[in-house]
Amino acid sequence: MPRILFATMPITGHINPGLPIAKQLIKEGHEVGWYTGKKFKSTVEAAGCRFYPAAAFEKFDESEIDVCFPERKHLAGIEQLKYDLKRIFTDPIPDTVQEIIKLHKKTPIDAIVVDSAFGAGPLVTEMGGPPCVAYGITVLPLSSEDVAPLGLGILPLAACSHLNKLRNKLLYWMSERVIFKDVIKRRNDVRAKLGLSSSEMGLFDGVVRGSKLYLQGTIPEFEYQRTDLPDSIRFIGPLLPSSEKRAKKPTWWQEMVDADKPVVHISQGTIATNPDEMIIPALYALADQNVFVVVSSTTLQSRRFNLPSNVRVADHLPYDELMEHVDVFVTNGGYGGVHFALSKGVPIVVAGATEDKPEVANRVEWSGAGINLHTNKPTSEQIRLAVRRVLKNPRFKRKAMALAESMNEHDAPKEAATFIEQVAKTKAARYSYV
Repeated sequence: MPRILFATMPITGHINPGLPIAKQLIKEGHEVGWYTGKKFKSTVEAAGCRFYPAAAFEKFDESEIDVCFPERKHLAGIEQLKYDLKRIFTDPIPDTVQEIIKLHKKTPIDAIVVDSAFGAGPLVTEMGGPPCVAYGITVLPLSSEDVAPLGLGILPLAACSHLNKLRNKLLYWMSERVIFKDVIKRRNDVRAKLGLSSSEMGLFDGVVRGSKLYLQGTIPEFEYQRTDLPDSIRFIGPLLPSSEKRAKKPTWWQEMVDADKPVVHISQGTIATNPDEMIIPALYALADQNVFVVVSSTTLQSRRFNLPSNVRVADHLPYDELMEHVDVFVTNGGYGGVHFALSKGVPIVVAGATEDKPEVANRVEWSGAGINLHTNKPTSEQIRLAVRRVLKNPRFKRKAMALAESMNEHDAPKEAATFIEQVAKTKAARYSYV
C-alpha cells in the first residue's frame, strides 16, 4: 500500500480538517505519517499516524502567536496579513522542504498531503519529490478573472460580467504589483534559496496550482463561481473533525436541550480569542432577549465578568451534537465552525476581520445563509439586531438548510482518501532529487 505523509502548519484549524482523511486512509490499510509542530504530537498519534517533528515550528504556538512574533501585535488588517504571510508561512519553507526530502530519502513517500497554507509541499514535488495533494482549510484561494484577489474581502459583482472581470484584473495588478509586492518577492527569494526559478503564479496560487489535486472542503454552493476553474479542483464537502472523541458535555447541557426558547451559540475560535472583541458585546446584546445563550470560550471564564442569567459557558463543546440544538450561530468566521453550523442547517451571524475571516464572512453573506457584520468588533446593538433578523426571517434558515442538504450528500474523508490513493499510485516510489 502507498505511504502517505501529511505535512501541515502547526495550527488547529489546519490540522483538524486533515484528521478525518488520515483516519480513513489508515482504516483502508495505508501507512500514514504526519509532519508538523511538536504541540500536535499526541493529536496525530491518537489518529494513528506516525509523528515527525518539524524543527522550523519547534517554538511556534498558535495560542501565543503574538508572543512568538511580538511585532505582529502592533499590526492590523492588510499589514498583519502581510506579516503573517512572510514570517509565519513563507520563511520556514526552506527548512521544511529539506526535512521532508530527508524523510523521503530515508523512507520513500508515495504522496504528500498538505493543508492549503503549507507552501513547502508543492516545492518538494517541483524538486523531484512525490506528488502533492492539498486540502483546503479555508475559502478557495485560487486567483480567477471572476473573483477579486483573496485577502481584500471584496464580494464579486455580477457573475461573468465584463465589469466584474475588468475590476478584478485591476485589483490583481494592484494586489501583486503594489500591496503584496514584498510578499511575492519574499516567496521568490525562498524559491531561489532552493535553486528554483521565480514563479509568476498569483499570490495564493502556489499550493492550489502546484498540487496534483486540490481538495476543497466545502460544496460549490458556498464558493464563488469561477468560469476558469482548473480540473484539479475537487469539491468534497466539509471536512469536519471526527465525533469519535467528543468534548465532555457540561452540567447544564440538558437545560439547553429542554429550553423552550431559541438557542444562540457564540464562539471566536482558537486564534482571535479576546472576548472583548465579540463575545462580551454579544452577551450584553442578548442579556435581555428571550434566548438561551451558549458560549464556547477558553478565556471568558478567567475574566471577572458577571454572566447574564440566560448564558451558559464551557471551554469546549461537542459541536456535532451542539449544532443539533442551535438556532443561530454568532461567530468571527472560522471556516471549520461555519461549516459545522451549515452542515446542520444553522444560520449564521458573522463578525470577523482578521486572517481569512473577512473572506469566510463574505461567503456566508453571498450564500444567503446569514448576516455579515463586516467587523471583528461589533457593537451590542449590531449583534442584537442581526440575531433578531435571523430568527424572524425564515429565508436565512431555508438557505442554511439547502446548504446542509448538499453538504450531507458528501462523505469528505472517503472522497479525499480515494483521490489521494489515485495520486499515490500513479508514480509510486519513482522519484529522484537533483
